[in-house]
Amino acid sequence: MKLVCGVAVATLLTAPTPASSLPAQAAVGLLPASATAGTVIEQVRPEQLAAYFLDWGPQSAAILVLLSLELGHTGPESTVGEYLAATVRAMAHQLDARATWTEADLDRLLTVQLVNPGRFIDDLAFRYQVVALLRQANDAAITPRLRHAMLEGLNRIGGVDFEIAETVAAAWGLIERSSTSRYVPPTHTSALDIDSDLPIVATVLVLTSQFIAPAEASSFLDALEALAPERDILVLSDQTMARSLGPTRPQRTHLMLTQGRNYTPWPRDPMILARRSDGGVGIIVRPNRQTGREDDTDLGRLLVAQLPAELDAHWHEPRWQTSSTPFHNGQILLTNDTVWVSVHSLEWAILERLGVDRVPVESFNTAAGIDRYLDAARTAALELGRLFGRQPRFVHALPETGTSDQRRDALLRLSGGGGFDLDSLVTIVPANETSPTRAIVASVEEGMRLLGSLSAEDAAAMRRTYGIEATTDVIASITETSRTQRAEGLDEFLGAVAENLAARGIQVLRIPTLLAPTNMLADRTDLRHADFLIGWNNVVISSSGGHHRAEGFASGLPLGDATATALFRAVDVEMRFLPPLTASVVRNGGYRCATNHLRGSPALTAGTQRAGAGAR
Repeated sequence: MKLVCGVAVATLLTAPTPASSLPAQAAVGLLPASATAGTVIEQVRPEQLAAYFLDWGPQSAAILVLLSLELGHTGPESTVGEYLAATVRAMAHQLDARATWTEADLDRLLTVQLVNPGRFIDDLAFRYQVVALLRQANDAAITPRLRHAMLEGLNRIGGVDFEIAETVAAAWGLIERSSTSRYVPPTHTSALDIDSDLPIVATVLVLTSQFIAPAEASSFLDALEALAPERDILVLSDQTMARSLGPTRPQRTHLMLTQGRNYTPWPRDPMILARRSDGGVGIIVRPNRQTGREDDTDLGRLLVAQLPAELDAHWHEPRWQTSSTPFHNGQILLTNDTVWVSVHSLEWAILERLGVDRVPVESFNTAAGIDRYLDAARTAALELGRLFGRQPRFVHALPETGTSDQRRDALLRLSGGGGFDLDSLVTIVPANETSPTRAIVASVEEGMRLLGSLSAEDAAAMRRTYGIEATTDVIASITETSRTQRAEGLDEFLGAVAENLAARGIQVLRIPTLLAPTNMLADRTDLRHADFLIGWNNVVISSSGGHHRAEGFASGLPLGDATATALFRAVDVEMRFLPPLTASVVRNGGYRCATNHLRGSPALTAGTQRAGAGAR
């Protein structure tokens, strides 16, 4: 037998030296061409092979190939399956004993966990054999921090969907419960109450170090806790962010881990928090997986799985269901009796009904083509209305009458709102005892007027807030972007919205909005879009005793914040600003996008003591 470090495998098996103290390279002999998985299992103990794998000895890949082939033939309950599970457990214990570990250490552990990473990704049957093995490959003696790190690594692998991740997380004791046990079939909203004006009793955030700077997240969370001390705040974060946010948060702030899934910082869009008829909580998740944000569709399930036990009890064991119709909450505005939408709110459902993958602009040259498009839009709106239990209404008029050219031009005018979320452009202020429904509609033209009034101090404040390059003329850059064809198209769309709402008898106020270029930012990492909105419509309104309060990000522009405060006050809404999460804003996600809220009675609040960061 060939030797590694001059020592044969057979010699090691009889040597008096404890396996844990053997040099990793000496623990495994070089394999002869005739070696089999049985050779390895018979001659090398799991803890010896674990040490060898952690050092990634020269025969590591060859050994894994042998073991993976045998596993493929015999399955996870076989001798080789038990041996692999024992080896992974031993690797984890050896890493735990080091107290610290490197990315390379975790990569090697992950490679052995998957047995054959390439086959794991490509071969579904083999993948499920490995998943069954993974359920055995951990134990309670491994610290939660390492177990979470192992799960985070697994979640970054292709082929590991939410179902697989949750199965492993449950087996490793990393979640409170399986979300599968809380699933209910889709129902209409006769069984669920989706409120828009009751007090907010809980706020859900996704704060991960991938998107948000920890110091900025901490500052924002401090301000939100101070603004709403009676509210439960649920923060989904990665381990890095959880450690930064610290273990001394108020009693009603609950930190939960994202487990390495690629969630974006906008939890409102993919799910709806509602109340069941029995007073418990229901979560509706959308069926449409948005390109680039596929994981977000599973946020509702993650929330169910990780909700702290006491809050879970206060919420009567939340259930989740999948909506029967596509939705995007950033494109939906709710009042007590209305769900307000635009044609862009319904694009997914419209295209699905028409059987096309893009808006069929060429068909707008004929009345028949326009009618097909509008019929699909109206049907999609009715389905959304049934979901929310409200009358659907368009914020803009639909071109029902006129010549084909007039109707086409009207539709093309609406196209200027494409690529922008409705909640960043329009705020509908609910009626109260003294005032009817009112609307605040963004205006690029008003934004240009605001730019003309800015001082050097305003420009300096914006530079600090957004990290704008020192050599950039802030006002000139935003002015140039706000005069582009894209900005003009947006303002045309906003004009159509304002006209339609006013024609319905709704009081309309116009508020400035600015289109800022991303190329003026010092850090443009992963930013592929050309511009972002700086505005004051992306807010959340809560009501109590007939009094309305709006929560939103400060803009970093004092004059703009003062202007917005006065406009909201004019429609009886108190504006409260919170420190911005700028990484969200420059990706066109304002405060409303960055939060999701449960509304209802104080009985739904728990005030539970949360677990320490990084723990279950």
